[in-house]
Amino acid sequence: MASRGAQVNPVDVRLFRVFGLWCPSCARSCERALKKKDGVREAQLDFASGQLKLAFDSTRLSLLDIRELVRRLGFSLLDDENDPGQTGGAEVERMYLVSLALAWFFGMWVTLLQLWTYFQDSPAQPWILMAAAFLTLPVLSLGAWPFWKASWHSLRSGTLSLDIVVLLGNLSLYIYSVWQVSLGSERVFFDSIVMSISTILTLRWLDYRLRTRLADRRELRAFFQRQDRVRVVEDGELVAAAISQISRGREIHMEAGDRIAFDGTLEEGELWVDTALLSGESQARLCRPGAMLLAGMEVEEGQGRLRVERVIGERWIDQQLFREDLRTSERGSHRHRLERIYAYWLPTLLLLALLGALFHPGAVLERLEIFALILLVGCPCLLLIAPTILRLRLARELEGQGITLRHPDVLELINGIETLFWDKTGTLTRPTSLKLVFQSSNDSDPEELLKLVRRLLSCIDHPLRLIQSEASIVTEDIRVVTVPGEGSELILPNQAPYWLGRSTFVAQRLGQKLPPGADESGLWLGQAGTWLAGFELEEELETGREVLLESLKADGYRFILASGDRAPLTSPPWLASFQSAHFGLSPESKAALLETWQAQGPVAFIGDGLNDRAAMDQADLSIAVFRKELSPPLGAMLRIPEYELGRLPHLLRRLRSLGRLQNRLWIGALFYNGLMILAAFLGFLQPSFAVLLFAGVSTATLLLAHRF
Repeated sequence: MASRGAQVNPVDVRLFRVFGLWCPSCARSCERALKKKDGVREAQLDFASGQLKLAFDSTRLSLLDIRELVRRLGFSLLDDENDPGQTGGAEVERMYLVSLALAWFFGMWVTLLQLWTYFQDSPAQPWILMAAAFLTLPVLSLGAWPFWKASWHSLRSGTLSLDIVVLLGNLSLYIYSVWQVSLGSERVFFDSIVMSISTILTLRWLDYRLRTRLADRRELRAFFQRQDRVRVVEDGELVAAAISQISRGREIHMEAGDRIAFDGTLEEGELWVDTALLSGESQARLCRPGAMLLAGMEVEEGQGRLRVERVIGERWIDQQLFREDLRTSERGSHRHRLERIYAYWLPTLLLLALLGALFHPGAVLERLEIFALILLVGCPCLLLIAPTILRLRLARELEGQGITLRHPDVLELINGIETLFWDKTGTLTRPTSLKLVFQSSNDSDPEELLKLVRRLLSCIDHPLRLIQSEASIVTEDIRVVTVPGEGSELILPNQAPYWLGRSTFVAQRLGQKLPPGADESGLWLGQAGTWLAGFELEEELETGREVLLESLKADGYRFILASGDRAPLTSPPWLASFQSAHFGLSPESKAALLETWQAQGPVAFIGDGLNDRAAMDQADLSIAVFRKELSPPLGAMLRIPEYELGRLPHLLRRLRSLGRLQNRLWIGALFYNGLMILAAFLGFLQPSFAVLLFAGVSTATLLLAHRF
C-alpha cells in the first residue's frame, strides 16, 4: 500500500467505508459514477459492508476530490483524516429518523381519516378525502425524501434502483386516488400509500442499522475503548486530545498501560510493548528511538514520545481489517446473489407493470391502479432484511459465549465445507516438556541448557512457555527483539546475544548451516556464531479433544493435520482420525497445502493463530482458538476461546442450520413476490389488502429470523 503523498507509483489503492447505501442498486450507481471519474482506474463497492476499494491516479485525483464526488452522489465517505466513521453514519441515521417520524406521524392521521370512511354507512364527505389527500403529501415528499434523493442519484448514474420503483408505484397510486376524489369516488388508497412508505422506510432503516452494526469492528473498538483521548505535546506540555482530532506529525506521550492508537516513530524514550493484537503472540519488545510502532500494541513499561505517521483509516491495522472484510465478502455468495437479483428483478418488475397496464381491458384509471399495484407488491425488501436479522442474532448469541463472529458471511461459507485442517500445538495438543535432541558440545550440562532455555522463554511469552509454569518472570534487564513466528534475539547483560526459535531463523543469524537432522520443528538455541542445542517439544492431547474429533467426524467432516513440528517417532492413537498428516511445515507451506486441497472444494483451517496467519488468509473459513491471556488473532473469521472449543460441533451444526434457513427465507421471499405480482397482474388484489399483507409478512419474517 503506497503511503499518502508517495510519488513513486501514481496509482494508489485505498479502502474506505461508504455510508448511506440503501440497496445494492445504490452501491452499483455509486460504483458506476466513480468508474466514470477521470483518474479512477478501478472501483468496487460492496453493499453488505459498505466497503469501497478504489484504485486511482494520485497525480490527477486527490482524496478530497473522491470524498466530494461521493458526497454529490448522496452518500458519505469515511474521512481518513478527521472522521473515524461515526460522523457520516450519524448523519445518515438522523435523516432516516426524521423521515420515519414524519411518515408515521402524518400516516397515522391519514389512516384514521380513511378508517372513518370505512365504518360509515353513508358516503364519505368530500372534505375527509381531500384532507387525507392533503396529509398524504408530507409523507410522499418529506417522509419519502430518502427515496427521492436516492432515485435522483440513480437516474444521474443511469441505474434503475429500488427507490425509483417504490416512488413510481406510490406516485401512480396517489395520482389515481386524487383523480378518483375529483370524480367524487370513494375508491382511494391514501392509507395504502402512507403504510407502504412507512413500512418500507422502517425496514430500510432497520436494515441500515443492522448492516452498520455487523460491519462495525466491535472487537477493534473494544481494544481502544479504554482511551478515547491521548496526551499530546503542545509547547512542551501534555494536553489531552480526542483521538479523532489527531493528525499526522503530532507527538503523543506514551506510558505504561496505554494502547497505542496510531502508527508512528518513537522519537524519545524506551518502551516495552506487547504485540499480541497484531501477531497473535503476547511478546514483549524493547523499542528504542527510531523504532516503528503500530496501532494496537500496548505499552507495558517505560515512557516515550511517538510521532504520528498514519492516522485512523491509514493505520496498518485498519488496512488489514478492510482487506479481510473485502476478501471475505467477495468469497461469500450473499453479495453476488443480491446483485444478480437486483440486476434482473427490477427491470423485469417495471416491464411487468407496464405490460399489466397496457393489456388491462379496463379504463385508464384501472390501468394506472394495476401499474402501481404491481410495482408495490413486487418490492423485494424482504430479501434484504431477513438475512441481516439472522446474522445479527447469531453474532449476539456467540458474543455471549465469548465467541467472536468476525465475518457474517460465515453463514454463506459453512455449508460447502467438508474438510477441516488442524494445527497441532496449542489447538489439539498441549506441551508437557522439552527434550534435548541436539547438543553441540559434550562439555555442556544438559540440565544447565534446559535451565537457560527456561530462563529465556520466561522473557518472551513463547507458546512453549506454557510448560514452564514453575518459572517466574525474570526481573533482570534482558532485552528481547522478536520476529513473530520465527524467533527472538535475547541480549543479557555482559553477554553475547542468544538466538532462540526456528532452526532456519537461528541459522541465518548465526551464519551457520543447519545441524544434522535439523528441520523447522522444535526449538533451537545459538550464540556467537555457534549452535548450542536443539529441543523437541513433547505433547499430549488436550482434554476433550478426542471426543471433539469423534463428534465432528460423525457429522461428516474429514481432517487434515498441518503442523510445523517434527513428525513423532510413534504415531499417537488420535492421529488415526485424520485422513492425512503433514509435519515440518513452514507457515507458507501450510498455505500452499490448503491451496492444493481447495481445488476439490472449500476448506476450513483451525489453529491458534501462532504462525498460522498465512494459512488463515488462504482458507475459505478460518477459525482461531485463543487462550484467555492472548488476544484473538486478527486474521480469523470465527474466534473461539480455548475453553469453548468443545462446542465447535454444536456451533458448526448451528451455522449450517442458519445457513439453510437463510436460503429458505430467500426462496420464500422470491415466491411471495412472484405470487403477489401474478395476483396483481390478474386483478385479484386490492392495494390496501396488498400493503397490509406486505406488512404482515414482513413482521412474521422478522420474528421468525429473530426467534431462530
